Amino acid sequence: MTLHAILFALRVFLGATALWAGLEKLRNPESFAQSVNAYAVVPTRLGMPVAVAVTGAELAFGSLLLLGLGTATAALGLTATFGVFTVAIAINLLRGNDVACHCFGANSNEKISWAALARALLLSVAGAALTLLSLEPQGDLPTASLMPLITIAGSLTLVTRLMGLLPQTWSYLTYPVRVPPSHRRRVSLRSAPMDGSFKVLRLDADGHGEIPTMPAGTGPDGGGRR
Repeated sequence: MTLHAILFALRVFLGATALWAGLEKLRNPESFAQSVNAYAVVPTRLGMPVAVAVTGAELAFGSLLLLGLGTATAALGLTATFGVFTVAIAINLLRGNDVACHCFGANSNEKISWAALARALLLSVAGAALTLLSLEPQGDLPTASLMPLITIAGSLTLVTRLMGLLPQTWSYLTYPVRVPPSHRRRVSLRSAPMDGSFKVLRLDADGHGEIPTMPAGTGPDGGGRR
């Protein structure tokens, strides 16, 4: 794979990832602003401005990368944005805070985790690599290699999105399942005494119903017990 191919794949990967994250945050900016305040790394009054700035940076830089415009500047801007996320997640993990990540929007189910920290760090490294690679002179990229490179970049984007859900998925898979005991009990005539009276129970679909006491040695058909 040539240097130009690596640059193209990185550009599409980071551009798609940033644009996806920005669009998800744009759906509910108030929720993302609350998440920024929950991180407790900036004053509360700056929660909304920081949320707007991060969302705008992801949308703008992601679009520029996908269009191939100002690659070095956009990559550097995303490197700084992902770096901010990396530091904020690391601080809260060390504090022991269980806050929503909101790395990809307003979904509060995804909590910060070491997997989310690794993802943010890898995105920062990828952004720095793209910044450096874009400064080098590039050759022409064959048209036939565009689709495979786009497929690779799209797959990386999807894997990056799912990385933060791994801890939650693992907790669901390993959660112990406890089956409460049933309030219904089976009645067996085999345990009934041979003398005296006994009750023949006939339960309907709801578990109700009972035939009155019958003398021992007789059955419903008038015959003896066998």
